[in-house]
Amino acid sequence: MTRARELPEDLDRILHDLRGPLNAIAMHLEVVKRAIPHDLPAKQSVDTVQQEVERLAVMLPAAFQVVALEADELRPLDVRAVVAFVAAGDSLACWVRAR
Repeated sequence: MTRARELPEDLDRILHDLRGPLNAIAMHLEVVKRAIPHDLPAKQSVDTVQQEVERLAVMLPAAFQVVALEADELRPLDVRAVVAFVAAGDSLACWVRAR
């Protein structure tokens, strides 16, 4: 899948800087998960945090793509279509890329 458009350099740098801490969090969560294999409540908590980190990692690029839109690229948005797309289980990032 290709990106719809490249981010401006400053936004791309910020996105890159945000990915570093997210990757560190993900790696440390994996270490914690391996250290607590028999503690089910703790493992479930780590799983929940991992899911949220993964979700954030997907949402950040989509949010930056929206921020990068220039005024002349703005077009009417069918909010119902966006809500239906996300409600069907697809991610907002997929919707942004599809446009």
